[in-house]
Amino acid sequence: MATCFLTNALFALEREEWVEEYALPACEWISARRRSDGGWEDNAVLSLDKDGTLATLLAIEALRRSGEAKYSHELSEGRKRLLALQTDSGAWETGALDASLLTRKIIGHFEESNLAWDNGTVGKLNRSGRAFVEIAKQLIEQGGSENAKMAIVSLVHGLEFQLYSSLSSPDISANIFRKGGQQTIGARDAMSMLREYLIGKGELGTDSTLKFQSQISLMISTRDSVVHKNASVSRSDISHWIKEVESFANLYLRR
Repeated sequence: MATCFLTNALFALEREEWVEEYALPACEWISARRRSDGGWEDNAVLSLDKDGTLATLLAIEALRRSGEAKYSHELSEGRKRLLALQTDSGAWETGALDASLLTRKIIGHFEESNLAWDNGTVGKLNRSGRAFVEIAKQLIEQGGSENAKMAIVSLVHGLEFQLYSSLSSPDISANIFRKGGQQTIGARDAMSMLREYLIGKGELGTDSTLKFQSQISLMISTRDSVVHKNASVSRSDISHWIKEVESFANLYLRR
């Protein structure tokens, strides 16, 4: 895992000479150590990462960043292994890293790879979204200003995952990626896309907006201020938004 960590760091630094001299040879080394089940493991931390979830994520992320087509098989098998390791709750778990952080990282890998979700994973994404809402509730119960900031970030993540799950379902099959496929569209655009779909289905008037849309937009703006400006957010506001997100999801997303 040390090699995987450092290789990913080298790619992130975007120093061409370092990539050529160090990162690409490291990818060869990583590729050669794939297990027969498609994943990777690190014997030194096996007790904390017994299924190799974190090791597999770090390995395939390094191979993805290399841009080398010759690793397509390793990437395919590694991603299949990650999907097989997803729990029934929709999250990924390991003793080596917080489950919510690990799940966000794995979702991010798939999003950046612009892969299509299968129907089973769409359902798990929805459950993952609900799990993030539950995390927000727990953080609020614990109290404290820092927990409040983490709660609103978790809440918006929960809404986004549920929106992406709904939009990626077979009956909608919307493209949730921006041009180039390197970034998801975000919660605001996802809500707009859902509104257009419902208007097209005749389930929403052409001059109507989604219920709770303005309140949720305010929540997202507050999240942005928390993330980018370290702004404060009140516990009462988050508790109110949690109820609105759950009502929104029950009305539009669990169909």
